[in-house]
Order: sequence, then C-alpha cells, then structure tokens
Amino acid sequence: MSDEQQFEKRMKKLKSSYHEMPSFSSIDKITKEIAEKETMESIHKISHKKKWFRIGGTAAAICIGVLLIMNTMFSNTDQFANESLEWTEEEAASQKNEAKENTMQTELAPPKAHQYDIAETDRPLIKVDTIQIEGIPEQKTFHLYKNEELGFSTYYPDDMIVGVESTEQEKSVTFFADFNEVSQKNTFIRFQLLPNHLEPSIESAANYVEAAYGSSQLTKKPQHDEFYLSEIEYEFTTRQANKVINGWISLFTHHNQIYILTVQYVPEVGEALEGRTNYILNQMVWEE
Repeated sequence: MSDEQQFEKRMKKLKSSYHEMPSFSSIDKITKEIAEKETMESIHKISHKKKWFRIGGTAAAICIGVLLIMNTMFSNTDQFANESLEWTEEEAASQKNEAKENTMQTELAPPKAHQYDIAETDRPLIKVDTIQIEGIPEQKTFHLYKNEELGFSTYYPDDMIVGVESTEQEKSVTFFADFNEVSQKNTFIRFQLLPNHLEPSIESAANYVEAAYGSSQLTKKPQHDEFYLSEIEYEFTTRQANKVINGWISLFTHHNQIYILTVQYVPEVGEALEGRTNYILNQMVWEE
C-alpha cells in the first residue's frame, strides 16, 4: 500500500470519528450519561461486594461449622482421654493394691517348700522380733517351721531359706543363709537324724561325723557350750571350692532319737549367722 493510500485511509477514520463525537451543546446529555454510567458502575461494585459478602458469609459459616464440629470432636476426645486416664489411674491403683497384697502375702506367708512341713500348732505362723546381728539390735520377721519327723518347731528369719530332706537315708531340715550375698550351699544350720541303718547311739553318731569330715579336721570340744542338749561337740575348719569354712557340730539325744546339729559358715558372716542361729535354737519347741 502506497503512502497516499494510507493517508486517505487515516483521513476517512478521522472524519468518521469527528461525526461520531457528541455536540458541545449537548452538555446535559453528556452529564446524564456520565451520571448513569457512574451509577451503573456503583451498582455493579455494590452488587459485586454483596456477592463476595454472600460468598464470604457462606464460607465463614461453613468454617465456623467445621470449627464447632472439630471442637466438639476434640472435646469428646479430651473427655474420653480424661475418662481413659481416670480409668487407667483407678486400674493402676487397683493393680498396685493387688500387687501390694500379693507382695505382703509373699513376704508374710511361709515359702511353699515349707508349708508341707507345717502342721497344726498354737504358735503364730508369723511374728516380728528383735535379734542381735553383729552386736546391733535388728528387727526381723520370723516364720514358723514345724517338722513332725524331726519332732520340733521353731522360728527362722525371713532372710534364710528352708530345705528339707525326707528319705530312707536322710531326714533333715536345713536353714540356708540368704543374706549378705552369701552362697547358700556353704552357710547354713542343719538338723539331721542319724541314718536308720546305723546303731542309734552317740558313739555311732560320733564315728559317722568323724568319717564324714575326717578326724584331722575336727576338734572335740571339752565343754558343751553351743547347744544345751549337746553330749558331744566338735569344732571344724575345712575348705570348699577354695573357700575356708568354719563351724561346729553338736550330737545329742532327744526322745530316743540321735540328732546331728551342724552350723557352718564362711568367716566373713560368722557373727551375722550367730544371731540367727541363737534365735532358731532358743525358739525350738519339742513335740511331746
């Protein structure tokens, strides 16, 4: 397209625009159109705002509803949690009381191994008393033990364990140490009947003991000061598993039966065992 053609085209557009322009004398019309236009824009804006208000209000209502539902859910959850916690605490308290009762039963009831040997008696099954442990008074709980084959009952402290043998070859009861981390097998107090196949005499019991320990390890005591029924008493020192073991043995007769009482211990707990031994021996009651 040539420059002249472009110029003519522009002139036509300009002339057309000129004829479309309103007359300056139509001021009222122009003002009215402007006012109407502004009014329509205002209405449009207000309508737009109301629309957003409606949308916003609806959204807000939905959000509030959701929050209320969530709050109710969390409230119920908290209530359930609190109820669960309270139930758990109550259950824990119940379990604790039950455990305490079981513990008391464990602490106070004689061990199952002993119940077989406890016969009916007027003596209380449990009592609390004070004994001298290495020169210091100490309160302890004591359990009743009764053995009909050996013919006596006595009390032993709760830090000792009872072992029983009842066979044709041996009838005995042994109170093993269970304190100061002492090995039970080498610290104990044992009452034993002379085996049935041996002649029922003190001399026979002495031969039996000397053969078991070896006469070189035993020293016969000139005085019987360990047990009030003693007819013969020995002191001994031996070794077991590279440990020095000390002790004493009493042979005595009661109700036509020959008894061997053995007390042995590792040296470091000799005094601790002595107080317990004295109590067991002093609490002995013979069955008539």
